[in-house]
Formats: sequence, structure tokens, C-alpha cells
Amino acid sequence: DFLYYEFEYPQVYAATWRRYVEEYEVPLLMGGRACHPLDMLQYYRGISNLTRDLFQQPDKVCEMCEWLVEYEATLAMRDAMIMGAGEVPGAEIIFFVNGGPPGMPPRVYDKFFWPYAKKMIDIFVNHGFKVRCHWDNDLTPYLDTIKDVTTGLPKGKIMLDLEKTDMKKAKQVLGDSVCLYGNVPSALLCYGSVEEVDAYCKQLIEDCAPGGGYVLGTECET
Repeated sequence: DFLYYEFEYPQVYAATWRRYVEEYEVPLLMGGRACHPLDMLQYYRGISNLTRDLFQQPDKVCEMCEWLVEYEATLAMRDAMIMGAGEVPGAEIIFFVNGGPPGMPPRVYDKFFWPYAKKMIDIFVNHGFKVRCHWDNDLTPYLDTIKDVTTGLPKGKIMLDLEKTDMKKAKQVLGDSVCLYGNVPSALLCYGSVEEVDAYCKQLIEDCAPGGGYVLGTECET
């Protein structure tokens, strides 16, 4: 079963989606998916253990993150190639996920998150892929760090899909360099009135659309 799902099933899966794209002319959302190393460690260790690790054995955390950069990037690019990157529209996109750990102070973010995020983005783009960074939580405190996301890379390769970040601030800091996506709250879509959703969307467009480089979208859950 392992050999089938690791090597044969991806080919079957990709062929099915290729037929879908050809029949309906709808591009793929992504070709491959990668997690940030801290996300992986959060799954393996749990938030409590990982939080202790960041302070008690930071060098070990960094060593593991370095290893996971190559591991996650390689698997994501392999999957994108199987899905038809370069042939099937959308298969060239890597969906790069970060869900936590939440609430990191900037000094922790700058040491344990950002260097590895940037390394992975550089790997993807330098290998010819586009990157959709689907990053959860409120990243407003880190925007000045994130503004270097496109440094050394060609334009038009990265989209920042932000969940709870202040989008007006993100546009001010990042709008000249990278495409932004987001971030109508899922709770508003579930429990708000039509008029409230409409007003929220209009405000986002007003704050983020001038000059281009903005995609109106939702939070993580949708």
C-alpha cells in the first residue's frame, strides 16, 4: 500500500486532474504543497514542547529546520512536476503553508521562522515555480521583516495569502513588491449580514486595490 500511494497513486491523481483542467478549462489551485519547518515541528512535538524547545535547545530547532527546508521543498516540487508543472495551468504553483506556532515575538520570528521561509521561497522560485504563501495568524508585527520576501527574485512569482493580518498595513509595507490575497473573516461570512459582508469587502478593496497586486479573498477556513 505504501509503495502504491507513494509512487503510483500520484500519477493516477495527476492524470485525473489533468483531464478536469482540459475539460472545464479551470486551472489548478496548486501543483505541490509544502509546510514551513516550524509547522512540521509543531505537528511532531506539539506546541508546548516546541515552545520549550525554542528556549531550551534553539540550536537543535535550527538544525532540524535546516533539514526540513530541503525535505519539504523537494517533495513539493516533485509533486508539482507530477501534476504537470509547465504543461497544466496552475501546476507550477507551490502552496506554502504556515499555521504556527502563533504569537511569536518578533525576535523569535526573525530567528526561527523567517530565514527558513525565505530559503524555501528562493528554492521554489529559482527552480521555476510560483509560490502562494498561505500564512495564518496575525503577521502584522512582522511585516517589516516580510518585505524582503521578493529580494533577489523576479517579479510576479509570489502571492501572500494572509489570514488575520492588517491588510491595510500589509498593503502599505508590501504592496510595491508582492501580490496580496485576503482576508474576509470566515465568521463574518457565516454570521454577518449581506450588508456587513459587502461593506467589509468594499473596505478591503479601497485599502488594498489601488495600484494593483491585490486579490479579494477569505481567511484560512474557506
